[in-house]
Amino acid sequence: RRSEFFYFTLFTFWLLAVSIILIGWRFGGFYAGILASILILLSSWSFVYFYYPAYVQFSTALFIFALMDLASSNDAALFQSGLLAALAVLSNNSMIIYVLSLGLLIILRGFPKVRESVASLGWFSCGIAAVFVFFELLNRAGIADALMGSAHLDSPLRTLILYYQRSVEANHFLLRGF
Repeated sequence: RRSEFFYFTLFTFWLLAVSIILIGWRFGGFYAGILASILILLSSWSFVYFYYPAYVQFSTALFIFALMDLASSNDAALFQSGLLAALAVLSNNSMIIYVLSLGLLIILRGFPKVRESVASLGWFSCGIAAVFVFFELLNRAGIADALMGSAHLDSPLRTLILYYQRSVEANHFLLRGF
């Protein structure tokens, strides 16, 4: 009998494969997507991550889906992109730099139309905020603790602050005010 972790790892591996195929298909054609997926997923990097940190495949797939939503200038797609980007960061905190690059991509795509860039960035940011507000409300209402039993969960924003504070302090910098 296989463990739940095995099935989650298998699911995230295939989720990443599908996301690579879809982005390859969108930008280079279906066969380009298949080839890209095969080359990436058969690399030694992929085999290392196939076993241990399944969150890497999961967060990468979420990021790719967020990036694909940016191909549309539709407000709902921008909001959805923000939702997916926030979930990518919550599942793998080191994805924050990639999410910031999505924001930069939105600004550069709308340049020199400043009003359009700001509106697009606003929809994207609202999507990100919606995820944090949702989980914060779950935490404040005690629903998260009730679901987790004896384990206590900090709010996602507090967890990110502690994660980045620890990272900065380990590099001999200081974060003040947190």
